[in-house]
Amino acid sequence: MCTAEAEMAFNYGNIDFWMNVGAGVAGVGAGMFASASYVKNRIRFWKKQEEIDAAITVDDIRRYGQVQEILTTLRNKCGADRVQILQFHNGGKFLDGSSMKRMSVTHESCGNGVTYEYMHLQAVLATLLWEKIELVKKDDPQIHLVKNLSESNLRTYCRSKGTEAFAVLPIHKDTLVIGFINLDWLDEETTPSKPMEFASMFEEQRSYIELQLAKDHKSGN
Repeated sequence: MCTAEAEMAFNYGNIDFWMNVGAGVAGVGAGMFASASYVKNRIRFWKKQEEIDAAITVDDIRRYGQVQEILTTLRNKCGADRVQILQFHNGGKFLDGSSMKRMSVTHESCGNGVTYEYMHLQAVLATLLWEKIELVKKDDPQIHLVKNLSESNLRTYCRSKGTEAFAVLPIHKDTLVIGFINLDWLDEETTPSKPMEFASMFEEQRSYIELQLAKDHKSGN
């Protein structure tokens, strides 16, 4: 190989060498960046977990358990297949600036073989179940047979869930309606045969639930 060719090969070799070094350094840097990002993400997760742990106290868990026990007692006493607590909350704004009224299932008790619905009823726009909310506003523990409802979104919704009868009562915090209790029967033949006794029992259990939820709100949760 002549001197000029050797110099050219040497120069090219230097270029290849430094390119390889640069690629290696970049790779190490990328690895360090990825590791740093991973650590940051883990720290965020741990901090979030600490916030969750701090937010949910032993008293909270006790209260949630008591509400669940009341729902199960209510379901067993009236032979319902599903009992839910839905609470109202805000959830963003419309273009005109008005608040989106939403509601979510916060507690649910179901009988054997009955499907839980809470995962499908989170942050639901109140307008979608407005007919049921109108019944809630009446504060009447009456059992409604779905077959007797006029053709409506509510009737269609109940049928899609296999519900043949339901009853609702509002949940109050002072004078404010913060949500409601919903009872579903999948077979109207299993509804209580003594409406007056049912109404009294439903209202009594409602008062217990309001008491527990009032403690929840006082604690700032």
